[in-house]
Amino acid sequence: LKLRQFSQHSLFCCFIRPQYPLANFRWTTVVGKRFLSESRVDGDLWFENERIRVFNVMFKPLSGASWITPNPLVRWVVGNASFIEHRSDSVDANEVSFPDKSVRYYDGSSVEWTLINKSMSPARELVFELLDKRPRYTQAQVDAMLKACVFSPRVGTQLLFENDRVRAWDFSYPSGAPQSEVHQHTLDYVFCTPCGGPGAVAGDVRLLGFAPDGAQIFDSVSRDGDVRWNAVPPGGLGPEGQPDPRFRHAGRNGHADRPFAQYL
Repeated sequence: LKLRQFSQHSLFCCFIRPQYPLANFRWTTVVGKRFLSESRVDGDLWFENERIRVFNVMFKPLSGASWITPNPLVRWVVGNASFIEHRSDSVDANEVSFPDKSVRYYDGSSVEWTLINKSMSPARELVFELLDKRPRYTQAQVDAMLKACVFSPRVGTQLLFENDRVRAWDFSYPSGAPQSEVHQHTLDYVFCTPCGGPGAVAGDVRLLGFAPDGAQIFDSVSRDGDVRWNAVPPGGLGPEGQPDPRFRHAGRNGHADRPFAQYL
């Protein structure tokens, strides 16, 4: 695959080999004419169950990755990033720049995508591969569950992306931020913690959880690479139709000297 020239560099995909057999990803080395050594992309599988796979993908300067997968992907940028993006059914490639926490959705198909870090700084993404063949609930069912919530359905601090398959929430508090309102989880969810490196919190993050009456109910410390999956009963409700205590709580940053950040 030969890509057009962008900026001051001509970039060529020069080597492809299987890197991780658990998913249909193919990692591609890209060499720039002005540089003497090859740069590689590191992809780590952080989590896998029957519903989802979560990858941490680190792009070294002028390195790229190609992938083909029948499953939808959510790609979530950690820190600012600039890429060259190409799809195999198109002649042209595009230069794209993404600010921190940009979220993109790719439908599963037979198209091969190539993504190249065009900057001289590392770039990082969390990649979520959705394994369900169809949404678990219809949009009407989701709307009904959200409407029936006793507490706020806003389970993060900012909804970054939403479609009929997935909702991507940023969940972050600066140091010293007040306790959040009580929220109620209605859908299955996965928490990911990126710490260290560009665009991420240094060290660990700590979340304090509180019941509606103000009692502290958990003190959770997470480090880079920690992923937690939670299967939620429909609407987050218990057998008697009231909010399940496991899935309704308020939150507060447990560290006084650093921000809290997770992806949900």
